[in-house]
Amino acid sequence: MIFDYDAKYEEDQAKKNEKLVEQSAADKERKPKYVPALLKAHKRRELEMQSREERKQQKERIAEGEQFADKETFVTGAYRSQMEDMEKYREEEARESRLE
Repeated sequence: MIFDYDAKYEEDQAKKNEKLVEQSAADKERKPKYVPALLKAHKRRELEMQSREERKQQKERIAEGEQFADKETFVTGAYRSQMEDMEKYREEEARESRLE
């Protein structure tokens, strides 16, 4: 028993490995605490920036007047989906402002 170093070492290593396995399982279950809020804020700022840019372009179109009235306009699917996202954002903002 006094000279049973190998068995004691293996026992300690087994305990250490069990703790590592438990810790890695706990780490897998943990979810990020702040990242979802940061992503939501980023998305909101991005939509606000797009909204400002859209208003700026609308003012430029009004200032141009009838200069390009005879030209054909194109709307892509990506732009259409972007406009739908912008509309959803505006509805959500209106709903949140009513709740406050």
